[in-house]
Amino acid sequence: MKHFVDIERLREEDVELRLKNCEKFQIGDLIVIQTKIDGANSSATWEDGEVKCFSRKNELNSTNTLRGFWNYIQSLNPMMFEINPNWIIFGEWEVKHSINYNAEVYNQWYVYDIYNKVTKSYLPQDKVKEWCNRWKINYIE
Repeated sequence: MKHFVDIERLREEDVELRLKNCEKFQIGDLIVIQTKIDGANSSATWEDGEVKCFSRKNELNSTNTLRGFWNYIQSLNPMMFEINPNWIIFGEWEVKHSINYNAEVYNQWYVYDIYNKVTKSYLPQDKVKEWCNRWKINYIE
């Protein structure tokens, strides 16, 4: 809840909305605010003829699975990555962390962004949601 309080403080005090904190934003940029899911940062992409997946800092494999994320990705249809080989799909792999959720939430992937490696840009959120719906992957609203 503290973060929502901070938003009010920012509006009233204009403390952190300074150029050094906002230099990546351009006039006209669309800023999307999504639900924060407390899980493990994860991503997957098509690379060198196969699906590769990552934690925040490491490539995952059969011995370093990010508590099952690698196994989950291996169970998916690889076509969902191969047809868009320039995309990196980002999400939260929901495992027990700081916040306790209901059991059915765990061991699921909640996608929030797709990055295009060629154009060096993120897809609009409606395209991310469309991809999630097509492949029956959870989308963070």
